Amino acid sequence: MKWYKAEGLVPKEKRSGGRANVTRALNFDDIKQVVQFLTNYATDHALVLPGRVPGFRRDDVKLLPSSHTKKVVYTKYTELVKDTNTRVVGESSFYSLWNALVPFIVSAKPMTDLCWICQKNNTLIYRLVLSFCYVLWNVYVMFSAMEARWIAPAATSSTTSTATATTTIISPRIS
Repeated sequence: MKWYKAEGLVPKEKRSGGRANVTRALNFDDIKQVVQFLTNYATDHALVLPGRVPGFRRDDVKLLPSSHTKKVVYTKYTELVKDTNTRVVGESSFYSLWNALVPFIVSAKPMTDLCWICQKNNTLIYRLVLSFCYVLWNVYVMFSAMEARWIAPAATSSTTSTATATTTIISPRIS
């Protein structure tokens, strides 16, 4: 009523505001930082078991030990982020992002914890796989460097003699 008495019969103008002007909303970098932290944390602490884990619907579950609850992981996140002087995501937002973006990282229920021997064996297997991948990468880099040293002189010398070169194709004999 106050508007119509002051302005007359004209529609109200919408003033700026809403979500676009809220500075507390999470931006993409904040969300990316949380997801990166969770995946790195799971890489360091989670157990990856072959096959389906009883009690979980997904096949690609990464099980954190039952002592690593979401609250413990969040406190480690806040300690790490405060040291880097970047924005800390709130606790409920952290849990929501965890459930929405990385649902395959779960804290194990106490009944699904492995015995010490199985856990040690699983960690050993995981480290062996990582070291094997590292060895394969080093072999790949070594062969790439050798190939580059072998191909570079051949490429420069072959540019002048490509017109006279003949290629012979040897095919297997079918009897």
